[in-house]
Amino acid sequence: MKVLALISSRLLYGGLVLVLVSSLISTLIYLGQVDPARLSFGQRADVQTVEAKRAAMGLDDPLSHQLARYLGDLSPLQRVNNSRLLSLPYQYTNVYVGNSHTWVIKKPYLRESFQYGTSVADLIRRRSL
Repeated sequence: MKVLALISSRLLYGGLVLVLVSSLISTLIYLGQVDPARLSFGQRADVQTVEAKRAAMGLDDPLSHQLARYLGDLSPLQRVNNSRLLSLPYQYTNVYVGNSHTWVIKKPYLRESFQYGTSVADLIRRRSL
């Protein structure tokens, strides 16, 4: 019983640290002078292209929405709006289908690198080999 309590407390603390670190980094990027959409194209990109990239990445949403979406992407269990199900960039398995939302199980999705334009998981995988 002590082992189960220890494991569950470690998982809880690990999840809390993940949320706090993600929140801090997201806040710093949001408040900083760096524009991730501009990083994708460089300084000479036209305004329409950068704005389209910002909309596609969800960077024009409030910070709280961006953070909630990112934490949902990291989580193996996620609640997704049914209208967004077909446009998800990862594979998933439906757990519960409701009227407006569906719960899915998936691998954690680390999104796309602003600098390289490729999957962050692929970049980590290549570096660890």
